[in-house]
Amino acid sequence: MYIPHWECWSLEAYSSIYIAQSSSRFSKISPDSIMDISLSIIHEIGFPTLALHLPITVVDISEKLSSWDTSVLNPKNRVDCAEPTCTSKLGWRIDGSADEGTRFFAIPTTLLPNLPPLRIDVFIPEQTEHPPEFRDALQSNFSAVLKDSRVANLGVSHYICHVLDHWSRGDPNFLRSLRTLPFGSKIIIPKITSPKYSPVHVIPAHDLERNLLSVRALQVPWKDDILPVSWPPMVDIYELQLHAQIHDSISLVYIPSRHRDEILIFKSTATEPRFLYHELKVLLTLPPHPNVLSKPLYVVAKRCAFGGKNAVCGFILPYYSAGSLKEALPSRALNGTLTLNTQLKWACQITAALLHVHSAGTFYADLKPENILLSPSLPDEDYNSIDDDLILIDFEQRGNWFAWSAPETLYHEYLEIIVSSLPPEKTAKFAHLLSSYFPAADDVRSRVELDSKKYTNPQHGYCASWIRLILAQQESATVHALGKLLWCVFEGQANVQHSIRNSLRYEPDLEFPAFRRTPEKLRELIYLCTRDTAEWRCQTRERRSKILRI
Repeated sequence: MYIPHWECWSLEAYSSIYIAQSSSRFSKISPDSIMDISLSIIHEIGFPTLALHLPITVVDISEKLSSWDTSVLNPKNRVDCAEPTCTSKLGWRIDGSADEGTRFFAIPTTLLPNLPPLRIDVFIPEQTEHPPEFRDALQSNFSAVLKDSRVANLGVSHYICHVLDHWSRGDPNFLRSLRTLPFGSKIIIPKITSPKYSPVHVIPAHDLERNLLSVRALQVPWKDDILPVSWPPMVDIYELQLHAQIHDSISLVYIPSRHRDEILIFKSTATEPRFLYHELKVLLTLPPHPNVLSKPLYVVAKRCAFGGKNAVCGFILPYYSAGSLKEALPSRALNGTLTLNTQLKWACQITAALLHVHSAGTFYADLKPENILLSPSLPDEDYNSIDDDLILIDFEQRGNWFAWSAPETLYHEYLEIIVSSLPPEKTAKFAHLLSSYFPAADDVRSRVELDSKKYTNPQHGYCASWIRLILAQQESATVHALGKLLWCVFEGQANVQHSIRNSLRYEPDLEFPAFRRTPEKLRELIYLCTRDTAEWRCQTRERRSKILRI
């Protein structure tokens, strides 16, 4: 069995799925059967550990769903608050979601515009724990793959808003006290039931605030790389006004006292600040380049309840309203405005940005269309409008999706996941492979303390699969990702493959390495960049039906 990229299998219409029944036999569930997609299913089949979990037990719920007890036509199963046509005036809205539909960005609209971006999200049980009679109304399947603003239209989002509205109206002190909660606190809805009876719990994130560091605590280990005078000015989080939460780490905010009505980006994290601090250091030390994100405008701090430290919880960046290549490439390809001149310009700018990062003695590990933003160009000397420029963002250096990873990093990532996720009796062979082929992996792991949630000032971040590479190998892995990015640019695609973990506004209508629009010479270039990747070998294998495609 040969499976090149575990992450990028696609479920077609959620009606037919190939599931392994043994290590050598696969059977197809009939189109009349239904398999609910959920966080647990995604984790089950979205990682290389799937190969060691066979056989998988598949529960056919089609008969169960057709019974009157669980039918959506049965009046007792109606969830009116989950309907988009519900006319209730609620005090909450949903801006997006994360973690496969278990974490929602819920905003108390009654506190706007004076609500600081404290990153207090709502958490609900995963989809398999939703009562069967509610799943259709809540559209639980779709919540597992939608992450952007489209999730606000799902029944589960309307349900959450009703639960929060009913709860907050019954406890008017909560909204007043919300501003005093620790940064990154959680609102938990532990059980999906009637909105009037769903319990709600608030979990203050004291542990997160304990891991936040003050400016002084960051300046000391960075003193040889960043002079204190080079730091951006500091702004208190309570000067920020939340406009929208568009990503789990990106808030749109205003700073009226300094920028009036200009929308800015507040980059933060409600989970592991070590990645945020590493990106801040990279941005402050990386020399400027027109196609690379500039250093932050401000560092954002919050006074913590315990110890009274003024801790860094994020930083402010310019807002690029034109969006990213993830939307621009397929939308312009569809409306006929993605010209060859534009594609060539963008290809040169992306390459120049990567060369700049590499020349600074570091690497860029997360190259994909959503991490490249569009910035309006200045008119030329004849005042003619020039197409947008590109800006490379996201310097956390955490690694990329499997579909974008080069062989130099991909197989190390596979083995790391297998060894760390399964009991030792199942992973002895893979632990031996890891130590044999990557003998420096253990040294890298201990040196940067990859398992620690505290920031330890590693030179090149926390991604072991990249850190262990020498500079030439890092360059090779970057060229591989660049080749796939060029494929997206010249084919007008948002991603190289469909992804089970993320539904895009513009799903790819072609998958790498197939070509349709790319000029012949550029096809040769893309092949040279990516020739070691598994997809080229899979073209021949796929014709012989040796590939399992879900």
